[in-house]
Amino acid sequence: MNLATAGAFSRVLSWPAQGGAITTVPSATATISRQPVAGTGWPVIVPPALALVYPWMVVLLSRSVSAVRHPGAVAPSLAWVGVTAAVLLICAVPAIGVAVAYQLGRNDAPTRRQLRARWIAYLAVASPSLLLAFGNYSRLLHARAAVTPAWDLLWLGCLAAVLIGGGEPAAPPALSSARRIQVRTFHLSTAIALLVLFLAPHITNHVTGIWSGQAHISLMGVLRTVYRARVIEPLLMLLLVVQAASGLALVSSRLRGCTRNIFQALQTASGVYLVIFLVSHVAAAFSARAAGVDPNWVWLVGRSGTLLSSSVLTVVPHYFFGPLALFVHVGCGARNLRLAREASLTSANRLAVALMATGAMVSLVILAALSGVHLAQ
Repeated sequence: MNLATAGAFSRVLSWPAQGGAITTVPSATATISRQPVAGTGWPVIVPPALALVYPWMVVLLSRSVSAVRHPGAVAPSLAWVGVTAAVLLICAVPAIGVAVAYQLGRNDAPTRRQLRARWIAYLAVASPSLLLAFGNYSRLLHARAAVTPAWDLLWLGCLAAVLIGGGEPAAPPALSSARRIQVRTFHLSTAIALLVLFLAPHITNHVTGIWSGQAHISLMGVLRTVYRARVIEPLLMLLLVVQAASGLALVSSRLRGCTRNIFQALQTASGVYLVIFLVSHVAAAFSARAAGVDPNWVWLVGRSGTLLSSSVLTVVPHYFFGPLALFVHVGCGARNLRLAREASLTSANRLAVALMATGAMVSLVILAALSGVHLAQ
């Protein structure tokens, strides 16, 4: 979900609209001039097509990492080429999803087909956590064999949805401007509560894993006295539901209008990602607790002390993009608040980019810790 990458893809994937150029609407928050948008061109199929083959990217990553860790039949140089290719392909899925959704959004009056394509592009952004969610819920339902056919069915259906019909105008936003402001304010208020009570401490807890697994477990024991308190834990679950519901209402409203800059696209993409990430993450943690397993550091990395020992590394992209999506979402929200207080556009953009860069570094630190890298050796 790199900003520069998304911007590059948005330039590469510009294509003519059926109706020609679109009139520019002046906006105080606009940062990119309006250009022709997607109508029926081939780029709309790219996000669901990449999501369809995403599991094979994870397979490539898993086998390449295994070949690096256990040299043998595959030359180390070739194994590293596989790791690099897998990482680039996996990162391309959310990057291209954001770029295509952004291009589709540069239209004040989208068609139903364009609206479907935008939803699908944003859903494709969340492929790393969505695939893990499929695995988590199939485990709960004792239907592990259903993951592959269910995944294929979902994305083949999405491919059909962006290729078939729907040329009539989409319905206008369900939320009026006044109602949207109310929902946005409510979303912001509950987000702050959720950040303070759980998300910020939880991310900090994961960062301490870079020192040692024991440091992570010790801090988690302290933090759990707060967020697992009899009153606080149900409140946190309610806040998560409220955040997801209000966020999706705002996304639905925004998708029926125009996306005026890349930050709006990133805010929408990261919001969708967070909903899926939290649904998957919470289900995994509570199912472990129900089975009598403590979802602590050992549960995360296994007895080997590293995620990389797993035969399938589905969880690795999940743990990188999840924290990154949180910082991207917070960064875009902070930008909006700065602009609302009449700060300069440049300073607001810099704040957003700084928070996104911080998120990328935090995600890398967490992933390094989960991969067995510790400072206290």
